[in-house]
Amino acid sequence: MAQRARAALLGIVELNVGGQVYVTRRGTVLSVRGSLLWRMFSQQEAAELPRDSKGRFFLDRDGFLFRYILDYLRDQELVLPERFPERSRLQREAEYFQLPDLVRRLAAAAAPTASLATLAITWRSSLDHFHMFPQTHPPPRSPASH
Repeated sequence: MAQRARAALLGIVELNVGGQVYVTRRGTVLSVRGSLLWRMFSQQEAAELPRDSKGRFFLDRDGFLFRYILDYLRDQELVLPERFPERSRLQREAEYFQLPDLVRRLAAAAAPTASLATLAITWRSSLDHFHMFPQTHPPPRSPASH
């Protein structure tokens, strides 16, 4: 227990999130004012927070996705793997932890973007539409018709 008390004095927080253990600085969990973690660790007594059998703070959330929440808390940047199929689930976790800027970034990143094929079709359609307008000048005459 002396080791845990020493860690608390140094500002180290041990979290058990859905069975995954994370160790971070208290300042990291307090980095977004008004978030759920900020309220938990700045306004409540630590004794009131649920703990696991080893004394770590317990959060009944997705332990895999929490790594991205914690990364965001460290520097307020969203960095995800190139192919990340869990974006909507991560957005739900960001909503739970009350991180509105992260929610907005995830929503913006999930917004559909036009593919090259879509752009080509749109461009081609606009050309077809352009050619549908009547000509205002008569077509040039060929030299054979003179």
